[in-house]
Amino acid sequence: MLRQRYEGCVSGLEVVEADLEMCTLENQAYSLIYAGLVFEYIEPRKLLQNISTWLSVGGIMISILQLPSKHLTQVSETPYTSLKALESIMKLVSPKQFKSIAYDTGLQEMEARTVTLESGKPFFIGTYTRV
Repeated sequence: MLRQRYEGCVSGLEVVEADLEMCTLENQAYSLIYAGLVFEYIEPRKLLQNISTWLSVGGIMISILQLPSKHLTQVSETPYTSLKALESIMKLVSPKQFKSIAYDTGLQEMEARTVTLESGKPFFIGTYTRV
């Protein structure tokens, strides 16, 4: 969807779809990595180490983490039954833990905020740069 929508519109855009646990990308080749709702399914330290390697110095990573909610299930109700399978493998990551790991892997936090959807589901959005 991203590729279809923006590939011809954004100069230099390279959309990479990959198994993040298995892929190898060129070191220091990317100026922006968007990692939305992936750290709940992949070991954060390993992925952050890889992202730090893939980002150019001064490159930006934008991350989104789902936060716990007392009144909502982790995986939202949806007509797509295949998404229910995610519930058994989903592990929420605390922003504090995430920030610590990011720092350890050479990523410096630039901005952090929490956004709550109308449904009441909260998310942490963090922007980091490779130093």
